[in-house]
Amino acid sequence: MTRTIIATALLLAFAVGDSAGQSVRTRKAKAPANDPNVTVIYRCTDAAGMLSIQNTPCPRGQHQERSVIARPIDPLPAPLPEATPPPAAPAANTTQSQPAAPPPAQVDDTPLPPPPLYRCHTSSGGSYANETDNPPERCRDVPLVNISGSQNVPDHECQMERDRCERIPDQELCATWKQRLAEAKSMLELGNPDLVERATLQRDQAQRVMDRSCLTQN
Repeated sequence: MTRTIIATALLLAFAVGDSAGQSVRTRKAKAPANDPNVTVIYRCTDAAGMLSIQNTPCPRGQHQERSVIARPIDPLPAPLPEATPPPAAPAANTTQSQPAAPPPAQVDDTPLPPPPLYRCHTSSGGSYANETDNPPERCRDVPLVNISGSQNVPDHECQMERDRCERIPDQELCATWKQRLAEAKSMLELGNPDLVERATLQRDQAQRVMDRSCLTQN
């Protein structure tokens, strides 16, 4: 009877070990390979609420939001269309009598409303402004527990997730566009070639919005 109980316990131990090994191998397959074509940026917020963007981890005590950008980067939204100037009036013919030209049309210089923006929230508690409420999925590093004791098991795996977004109220749009302009300038100051194109488009677009829609709120 004692030998039967010991044999049963050994069979159960082998079954649990095999199941754990299979779980580790499955999570290992999900872990992202080391990709040299990946850029990591850090959004740091200090105790006073000041935001900075850098390519090294934030100082101790600051809130850190880590973003991974892969090349080629996602397609960027098209820049805002420039206002089309009115057609030039034809030159007057001095050889023939022509009726007097009508007075020029009055140009409506009423500021245009700023384009909408959305506040998107990450699972780690960070937030950012986005031009749509449906941002692309992001890779989130999830720690793995090595229950097998093997040295070949990675410490983290990549889980894809989508951030939750809501529309920013109209009265806060100009302040948010101004913040996007400052973020773009900060990214350009980093001098990272992987961020130059994205940051330049964001800077130019935000500057146009500030010039034509938010001049009175600067």
